[in-house]
Amino acid sequence: ARGRLASVPGVVGVSGVSHLPMTGSHQRGSIYAEHSPVPAQGEEDYSLGRQVQPDYFDVMGIPLVSGRDFSETEIVPGGPQLVIVDQALASHLWPNETALGKRIKYGAADDTRWPWMTVIGVVGNTHHFSLDDDAEKGLYRLFLQEPVRWQTMLVRTAGDPTLLADLIRREMWAIDPNLPLENVRSMESIVRKSYWERTAQMW
Repeated sequence: ARGRLASVPGVVGVSGVSHLPMTGSHQRGSIYAEHSPVPAQGEEDYSLGRQVQPDYFDVMGIPLVSGRDFSETEIVPGGPQLVIVDQALASHLWPNETALGKRIKYGAADDTRWPWMTVIGVVGNTHHFSLDDDAEKGLYRLFLQEPVRWQTMLVRTAGDPTLLADLIRREMWAIDPNLPLENVRSMESIVRKSYWERTAQMW
């Protein structure tokens, strides 16, 4: 789907994400950084988690601060588990240190259900719930390494994205005519909707 959508005239980037910012959709879980003191019960670190397709940060305009982005070509069975963290999480877990090369995992220190993940990049912070809230600590996994049953496809365009909506729908239906396409909208409209109540109060 990414390759087909990328060929549409006017499209400059295509990616996907499990939990799109400003929509209320989220996944939060406890995490543990290697070599850190084992926290007492109730004092665990938590982070928002997202599963993304390659080029997510470029498409969403999130700056890569250090390290690198994901690459599909390096994902092989039994290969290293990779993760990208944002600046808020990096500075919280490793103050005054580089996050690159560090390892974290979901759950507790001794929870063997989750693999260790190596940090390959640090990206800018994002406001996931509201522009008024502080940036949440977050991490990103590559969809191929942590598949989920849902994805929001993201298409960055050179002009007004609403003008390409019908063409993008046709391209997706050419792949699967039975594919349900819901909530086709611009990111600008999603952000605007996130603060409509505040705007209404001002009026």
